[in-house]
Amino acid sequence: AYASASGALIKKSKKSKDSSLGVWALGTSKGQIIIWNLQTGEVAHRIEAHSGRVNDVVFNEQGTVLYSCGEDKLIKEWNVQTGQIIRSFSGGKHAIHKLALSPDASFLLAASSQIKLIDLATTQTMKKFMGHSTLVTNLSFSPDGSYFLSSAHQDRYINVWCLSDVSASLSSQNDKIKKERNSSYTYSVDSAPLHVYFNQLALESDLESKNEDQVYHIAVVTSANQVHLFTYSSSSSSSSSSSSSSSATKSACIINVQQEEEKQDTHKKAKIKNQKGMYSST
Repeated sequence: AYASASGALIKKSKKSKDSSLGVWALGTSKGQIIIWNLQTGEVAHRIEAHSGRVNDVVFNEQGTVLYSCGEDKLIKEWNVQTGQIIRSFSGGKHAIHKLALSPDASFLLAASSQIKLIDLATTQTMKKFMGHSTLVTNLSFSPDGSYFLSSAHQDRYINVWCLSDVSASLSSQNDKIKKERNSSYTYSVDSAPLHVYFNQLALESDLESKNEDQVYHIAVVTSANQVHLFTYSSSSSSSSSSSSSSSATKSACIINVQQEEEKQDTHKKAKIKNQKGMYSST
């Protein structure tokens, strides 16, 4: 059910004067990370990164730093230009299988079946999220870093977690690590989610009225060849905080990819048949 290698793609920052296409990194089952230069198509670095399979790799926005995790229970930070390690730290008692970097590169999410929020300034775990019983397969920050999504293996639920109290956690280093068991919001799909996308919308009506409520779109691609679309607003978390998150919300829109492909195939076949009929009649 799980691939033996992980890949991540990043383009150069728009501010960069370099017109390069960027770099691509692949983590292998033998513990290597291979970084390609997409401009030349050549391998830039081949790194002996982990003692065991590399489970995930993720770039920062600029493509200058790469984070990796492996079966050796370590998380490592790499300089993409030189291929040299910057630092290495423990991911905990269990191997980390999924990573996500916050938009400002201040925090790293590291997940096995539970999710840890790590402060990259100190590599300390600030908070734990306990909403899944199986390995987490999807992690995604909202573009503003206020929320993140998670889904897990053989789990039909997508959880939305709020990070509004992170600053409070930073100021209480001596306290025990807080464990969050209930997500801010939960969505359900009919089959296992393969990919989850989190997009933030700035509605013109909200800008005119100076509405502070943030609106997000969530797209979930499932194993049943469907795309489920959800809309989430920051007011949803406040309204759901007083109730249990066990009641999952169904998708507002479902796109059946396979049915659309079958319709297109049927249309093409009918068109070809009509064309053949036209040729035979002449």
